[in-house]
Amino acid sequence: MERIFVAIASYRDRECQWTLKDLFVAASFPERIEVGICWQFDPEQDQDCFCEPCPRPEQVQVIEVALADARGACWAKAKALSLLGEQEFVLLIDSHMRFAPGWDVQMIDMWRQTGNPKAFLSTYPAGYEPPDDRRFNTPRLTPVKFFERVMSMNSVLLDMPRPLPSHLVAGGYLFGRREMFVEVPYDPYIYFIGEEVTHAARYYTHGWDGYTPNQCVIHHYYERKAAPRHWDDDKAGWSQINRASYNRIRHVLEIERTADPEALIEIEKYGMGRVRSLAQFQGAIGVNFNAMLIDRKRNESVAAIEQSLTQPVPPRSAHEIHSLAVHACRHGNFLLPRHDAYIAKSMIEYGEWTEGLLQLLAGLFSPGAHVVEVGAGFGAHAIPLSRLVGAEGMVTAVEQSRRMVDLLHANLALNQIDNLRVVHAQAAPLPGAIEVEEPVFRNEGGNFGMLKPLPLHDWRKMVRSIALDGEAWGAIDCLLIDTPGCVAEVLAGARRLLAGQQPVVVVNADNAEDAVRSADLLRAAGYRLWQHVSPFYRADNFFQKVDNLFGGLASMSLVGLPDDRDISGFGASPRN
Repeated sequence: MERIFVAIASYRDRECQWTLKDLFVAASFPERIEVGICWQFDPEQDQDCFCEPCPRPEQVQVIEVALADARGACWAKAKALSLLGEQEFVLLIDSHMRFAPGWDVQMIDMWRQTGNPKAFLSTYPAGYEPPDDRRFNTPRLTPVKFFERVMSMNSVLLDMPRPLPSHLVAGGYLFGRREMFVEVPYDPYIYFIGEEVTHAARYYTHGWDGYTPNQCVIHHYYERKAAPRHWDDDKAGWSQINRASYNRIRHVLEIERTADPEALIEIEKYGMGRVRSLAQFQGAIGVNFNAMLIDRKRNESVAAIEQSLTQPVPPRSAHEIHSLAVHACRHGNFLLPRHDAYIAKSMIEYGEWTEGLLQLLAGLFSPGAHVVEVGAGFGAHAIPLSRLVGAEGMVTAVEQSRRMVDLLHANLALNQIDNLRVVHAQAAPLPGAIEVEEPVFRNEGGNFGMLKPLPLHDWRKMVRSIALDGEAWGAIDCLLIDTPGCVAEVLAGARRLLAGQQPVVVVNADNAEDAVRSADLLRAAGYRLWQHVSPFYRADNFFQKVDNLFGGLASMSLVGLPDDRDISGFGASPRN
């Protein structure tokens, strides 16, 4: 007889005593049920929470917590789960539940119907009203909206012939093998909102698969308007915990990096797995976290759900303005020139552009850094860089094309980016002015990122030239220069910056002659040099497309480090 450990977090909940009674009374084999409760209560005010005796007190373990020590829902759930023994299955529930007769047998039977040893069951269960007015339905979890850039869920009612894959998690009904709860421990540093999507992503990336139960075996009390809440009792402390929780969630889901130490406590222990990627999780559930887009068609019917799960389609906007269109990509919404031959084409087809270079950059600076990108274009790298530096950091994007600057501003608005400033200028050895022949987006096959500056003849096309040494932008931690063929000229105007501040420098090295001159300038400034290659096509691209439209094309970068660190782990190799 396989045993079930039931974990319950209860905060001053009078319903908990009836939940505890019902789960034993309704079970076919109550002797195989063992319970762990994290009980947060006030002994004087909450005596009415303990009127009904438990049918099997010897099978219940309790951690008693004073109200002053409570830290939120996930903290309490982690406490309850800490009482787990060697039971084969775990059921994590809220403290206000009712149970169908034989729920224990039915739940294990549904789990077996998946045919998947790494399956778990989860959903928002059918409701009830105390004392025992129950509703009977089988809801399926579905993404519904974003709050503070974190995805939340609702449910749709479906009649299902068997448990269906969903990969989503409800914090009040989660059933699976004990190995899952041991391998992926519940994160106690998440307060409440964001708990479910974060744990769903962690389970998925560790190789566990979520399913929607097709039988109604548990009921939940939703209308708890008069029930005491932790955030009401701890008005002074909960908001600080909640703020750190939001920073933590956005960091773990790679929406925005943070340097907040309160948000990063034991972050390695409660991070993503390595079996599958976070991008694959978003594709599986039809959501783009950074773009805040949800593919709602996936929830129209059981057939649509099954088809979309076997053949995921990346969410995209159908809105087009002549030769421009908005696309949902790995790092957010982007207004893109659809006829561009390289950068926009890659983002439209694969949802990303030289993602390998971004992964390298993420390892070269910390949250809170100031990154300057010269040749920012429409923001293919600047937008994700602004998230990598976090809310405490800053990105300065320098771009000479007015049309690209317009697109960059549009993409900032689409993605609600507040820590990126745009500088419309050409970075050069000396201050001055040039003329820019703007790209024509309706022309097919154009490389809109390659613009050659011209001598100034028409003041209407004038763009100012700046030397980085002459700009009062404060301390710079990382300098990224993506101006193929003109990198050495930009570096020539940054000699004092390189000598004085010693930022990490990453420059485009696709032009061999320009790369040699750039390397000489960086060596003269005391830098150790590495080189890095980022293919245009990656098999693990965001849209998981297998057709390689770029062949062996790749972007070569030169990395200048002011110290002796080893970056070979990011795919870089030393350059003599």
